[in-house]
Amino acid sequence: MLQNRLEKKTVTTGLIVFVFLLCASFVQAHPISLSKAEVDVLKDKVTIRLSILCEDLFLFHGLEPDDQNRLRPDDISTAIEKHKSFLLKYVSVLDKDGRSIAGEVTEVKPFEIPPDGISVDDMMKYSTVYDIVYQQTEPPEFLTFVQDYGGEEAFVPSVMELTIRQMGIEIDNVVQLGKGQGHTLRFDWEKPPTPLTADQRKHRQQQRSQSEATMGISSYGAVYSFIYIERFEVRHEILVPLLTLETFLPIKRADKNFLEIAEQDAAKQAIGELFSHRNPVRIDGIQVKPTVSRIDFYGLDFKDFAMMAPRKRLSVMNARLGIILSYSTKGSLGQLAMDWEMFNPNASILRSTILTDSKTEKFVFSRFRRQFRWSNPDQSKLPALKAVPCPVSPPPLLLPWLSLVSLIGIIIFIVLLAMNKLKRIGLAALMVLTVVTLSAWSAVRVEFTNPFASIPEVTDEQADAVIMALHKNIYRAFDYRDESDIYDALAHSVGGDLLSQLYLIIHQNRLMAEQGGAVSRIQEVNILHGQKERVFRTDENQAAFSYRARWTVLGTVEHWGHIHERAHEYEARFEVQAQSDAWRITDFEVLDEKRLKYKVRLRKF
Repeated sequence: MLQNRLEKKTVTTGLIVFVFLLCASFVQAHPISLSKAEVDVLKDKVTIRLSILCEDLFLFHGLEPDDQNRLRPDDISTAIEKHKSFLLKYVSVLDKDGRSIAGEVTEVKPFEIPPDGISVDDMMKYSTVYDIVYQQTEPPEFLTFVQDYGGEEAFVPSVMELTIRQMGIEIDNVVQLGKGQGHTLRFDWEKPPTPLTADQRKHRQQQRSQSEATMGISSYGAVYSFIYIERFEVRHEILVPLLTLETFLPIKRADKNFLEIAEQDAAKQAIGELFSHRNPVRIDGIQVKPTVSRIDFYGLDFKDFAMMAPRKRLSVMNARLGIILSYSTKGSLGQLAMDWEMFNPNASILRSTILTDSKTEKFVFSRFRRQFRWSNPDQSKLPALKAVPCPVSPPPLLLPWLSLVSLIGIIIFIVLLAMNKLKRIGLAALMVLTVVTLSAWSAVRVEFTNPFASIPEVTDEQADAVIMALHKNIYRAFDYRDESDIYDALAHSVGGDLLSQLYLIIHQNRLMAEQGGAVSRIQEVNILHGQKERVFRTDENQAAFSYRARWTVLGTVEHWGHIHERAHEYEARFEVQAQSDAWRITDFEVLDEKRLKYKVRLRKF
């Protein structure tokens, strides 16, 4: 049989493939839009030169990587063109009365697109320059500059570094605008600015250094959070600038401008305690203590907030902290009450994105609105899995051994009586044996496998349906949380040694999830092609068949509002047996496995 042909190592490897490598690592885009704007204000017009990273095209125009995780050249070119209207819509220049001044994109300087496109990992290496001109009928006294990338429907954090000049002369420190923020300046045309002397430039640089801390806080002061509400877990993912964090919890460091690796490690416990204490959660009326799944320090140029950050020295001025708090439930989540208690003048609000399976919405915590409440519209339990019924095994042969022995005795005595060798005693024995034969015929029997029973008929359609049902049941087992539910779900579809091996793998993946690992959620399983190979009986006289199938599995991992979709295709040969009137997979051999696609997309409202 197939099971006897498989080596233990092959089975173990196949099991890991079969459960879709749930603890896979992922690569994603930087979840923050970063851009630079150089503004030159003249008497008759305002010119803004915007430097836009390729990453913004990905974030705001729905670009999808191919199966090599690369953005296609045609898609990039289209997005560069579309971004012109995007900038005109979401970058605003307001006059003193707050009216928006019409702008026009006068020039676009795109980057050179490689023939094979751009890897998602390299999007921050490429930028396009857009020139936008805002005509004026008279010299402006006041102007306000606003960036609101994506508008209210977008929850991607965005930061624009703004440099403002009047008639080519820089008149203000560099300002960093967060999403929805504006910056207003007054322009003096009677005494316009003059070029700075060397001493003045030095003084300006000193002013910038002194105000860097405040500027950093103001530009990143809006702490972003993502609250995931799932059936068995509430997860709060928070992204906070280090300078903002330090207004709540100063971190000891030797150099005021840099945070060393050892200093990061030393601060983690206090950071975890701070967020755990200031983010209380009640689930179904019970206070739940969080598990601090992740604490990572990121530099401004880091591309992947969902992955573990590389350990390195960081600049205080652009470092960020990512922390993930996980709140587990004992059963299906019913009622949630989450409080946020970290407010000060530098962090007066917390903009949160609430993500559930069916809905995405915004919520803003403030001193006057400290609690978010949520009720589960569907508190029903996961539907129970059902076994896949199979044909009843053929009845065994029942051998009335005592009656047969008695019958042989009867024949012997009849022969002897006919030969006149036994008289009365023979006749009496014959009568006794006859009684024993008749009474023991149905009472004393031995079961034997029926060698004449035909192999049960399993049509191609029946085999297809059985495999599809068993596949669905196995992957559904990952939806359960309770150990007994997982085991019972698997037991409906898996038998023999395979049952305990699959259960142990799922158990290990759950433990990794509880320790902060990224565990994929199975979204879709599709059988592409299947073929019944043979139908036979096992040594236990059970119906069985072997089946070769090719199928795809689509799984997702989500962090920081980014959904990572990963599809694999597998081919395997299964052995399916009838056990206790239900079909169960008892063995399989993985024949082929390949990755079909990988892409990153944003959650949408």
